[in-house]
Amino acid sequence: MIEDGKLWFIRGGSGMQARDRRECVSRVEAVELAKIEHEQGGHWHWDAIKIVFLDRYHSPKLDESIVKAIMDCAHCKNFGGTHLHSLLQPITRRHPFKLLVGNYLSLPVGKGGYHMARIYLDTCLQHVWGYKFKTHGTAMMTNRSLDDIFHNFAPPEVFMADGGKHFKNHEVADNCKRGGPDCIQ
Repeated sequence: MIEDGKLWFIRGGSGMQARDRRECVSRVEAVELAKIEHEQGGHWHWDAIKIVFLDRYHSPKLDESIVKAIMDCAHCKNFGGTHLHSLLQPITRRHPFKLLVGNYLSLPVGKGGYHMARIYLDTCLQHVWGYKFKTHGTAMMTNRSLDDIFHNFAPPEVFMADGGKHFKNHEVADNCKRGGPDCIQ
């Protein structure tokens, strides 16, 4: 359909991905739009950009356009090939609790004096657990939140963290072994 000088792809889609219409863009336009989305979104992975694009645009070989935009990003190139590879091949799993990832976030002091958040994500389910704290992360606090997930849901096969001192210590490693997962730092 043509409307307001733009070509629109009309189709309902299937299931949860149903979209009534998306703007049709050329591959060149898709690369430029992907560059903008990649930079404004904080240098996202290709799959995050694709999720945004599937709601808005229809373009031939969309994956190739997104990959080209990421590969041409000067900011990401400065971090080297390993960083570029990680943007193009995100860490995912096909079964729940195969991989649990976690990290701490420092935030501005909020209501009640909370300024630290611990976030965990199951990479298959994309389920997020969040815990708020008034003090900086410690091994004891990390173990408490991991125990909550292990006991209320299931111990993951693998737990991955960034190697910060609140994750990379004997107490957390021992807890992970008792809970079942292999710890990747």
